[in-house]
Amino acid sequence: MAYQQELDVAKRAVALASKLCEKVRNSLSTSKSKMAMTKIDRTPVTIADYGSQAIICKMLRENFPNDPVVAEEDAGDLRLPGQKDQLQKITAYVQEALIEGDIDSDSDAQPEAVLRWIDFGNGDVTPNLRRFWTLDPVDGTKGFLRGDQYAICLALIEDGDVKVGVLSCPALNLDGSVGHLFTAERGKGAFRQSLSEGSGGQSKKVNVSQESSCGIQSFEASH
Repeated sequence: MAYQQELDVAKRAVALASKLCEKVRNSLSTSKSKMAMTKIDRTPVTIADYGSQAIICKMLRENFPNDPVVAEEDAGDLRLPGQKDQLQKITAYVQEALIEGDIDSDSDAQPEAVLRWIDFGNGDVTPNLRRFWTLDPVDGTKGFLRGDQYAICLALIEDGDVKVGVLSCPALNLDGSVGHLFTAERGKGAFRQSLSEGSGGQSKKVNVSQESSCGIQSFEASH
């Protein structure tokens, strides 16, 4: 079975989310406004986490309405009275990203709609479910906040197997270019392209090098 439509939608969604994340991060150095919150488990969540999830879940729901999405965030905290300003900031970033991506006009991305898109990521996955998406809107939030590496990770699971995978590394420097999108479809190989070219840019096949294994550990001591 071919998954070209799923791959195309996933690439476009993740590429748009990557642009949003980089705009948020660029604003961290120029703005004194609050860009991060602390969740119940004491881990940070940023405007970028919420905005990335809103964009990706919206596009998945519109193209594959029967597919649940299991994502990291939910909009519960953003519905609290004290988070109105944060929600407005998230909405503004989402509006801008969708307009730039020719997805919607700014009138479509209102605060209640953004909350709903974020909560599309609360998909109910049961043992009998054959197909669903899994999403980490910003993998490495602490790295994101300190100006280091982070990733946006999206995969389609069907019958227990990963069929499509998209991984964006907006801060990764390869071959003199910063920001790369890695994509894969089961049985068809993996590819890399520059984020600066958008989701429709030229792809380069990624090959596995035969190397001896080595031990690694997380940069974050808390992991």
